[in-house]
This record gives sequence, C-alpha cells and structure tokens, in this order.
Amino acid sequence: MSSDVTTVVREGQRQYELIKEKSNLPDSGQCWRNAVAHLHEGCRHLTEDLQRELALRFADCFMQSSGHSGIDCISNSQDGGGIDQQACLRNLTDRVFLTYTEFYTHSQSMCLFLMSQVWHRETQKTIDK
Repeated sequence: MSSDVTTVVREGQRQYELIKEKSNLPDSGQCWRNAVAHLHEGCRHLTEDLQRELALRFADCFMQSSGHSGIDCISNSQDGGGIDQQACLRNLTDRVFLTYTEFYTHSQSMCLFLMSQVWHRETQKTIDK
C-alpha cells in the first residue's frame, strides 16, 4: 500500500473506533449502532449517493448526542421511506452541513479501512490454504 493510502486507512480506523465507542452511549448509542450497520452494508458498493446517506446518518447521530435535535429527513426516513438527499441537504443549517461534510470524508476513509480488513482476512485465508 502506498503511504497516502496507508494514512487514509489509519485515519479511517481511528474514526471507525471513535464511532464504535459512541455506540455504547446510553442516549444515542442506538443511532450510532444503526449508522455503523449502514456503513458495513454500504462499503462494498460505495457510491456517491450512499456516501451522502452515510454522512447524513452520522451527522444525525452527532447532532443528537451533542444535545441538538436530529436531522428531520433522517428521522422521517425511519418510517420505511428513503432519504430524499437533495431536499435534505438543502434544508441543513450551516452548522449541520459542516458536520455532514466532515462525516462525508470520514465515511470514505472508514470504508477504505473496513475493506482493507476484509482484504487482509481473505488474503490470510488464501495463504492458510
């Protein structure tokens, strides 16, 4: 792996571990666990739409865990409907949008970390055979 990729993977690991710790919080832990589950499901086929959704979910959890109200479009999507990302992004306050952009970047590095973990496990299985 190149040093740039290694740096991104390490940052992804750091962010992932921080979020996993937040999964244990009494008030907002379930939100973080749900967001991590979406991360695990989505990393294999990470598209721009999926990366936006992951970032919105993480930003929603962050807002809730910091005592602010959650992101309405995320709460409304829990009813079985999908997230209207364009409408959702247009309605974010500046503070929430900054949080979203942070998680947009982190979601990509966390996926790179998770995929590198899968690659290492599969490589080890092949070597063991």
